[in-house]
Amino acid sequence: MRGSGSVPGQKGDVSQDSWLVELKFTARKSYALKRALLQKIEWEAVSVGRRPAFWIEYRDDPASSGEQYVVLPRWVADELGIAIEP
Repeated sequence: MRGSGSVPGQKGDVSQDSWLVELKFTARKSYALKRALLQKIEWEAVSVGRRPAFWIEYRDDPASSGEQYVVLPRWVADELGIAIEP
């Protein structure tokens, strides 16, 4: 896996089929996810005709293999048929 932003002209960390995914790993118990980062990921994905996703893995517990979570824009969840109302 290449580093985030390390290859000029290539966006995201993983580009698969119809997805552009930004990966983050942390050894801390929390991660501050900023709206600006989500907007950047969304813009980059849409600009190349892909769906955006943000993937975070917590590696703060050496006894576990890490907890993983994925964040999607609402319009992507709608396209995938994930119907959750607040």
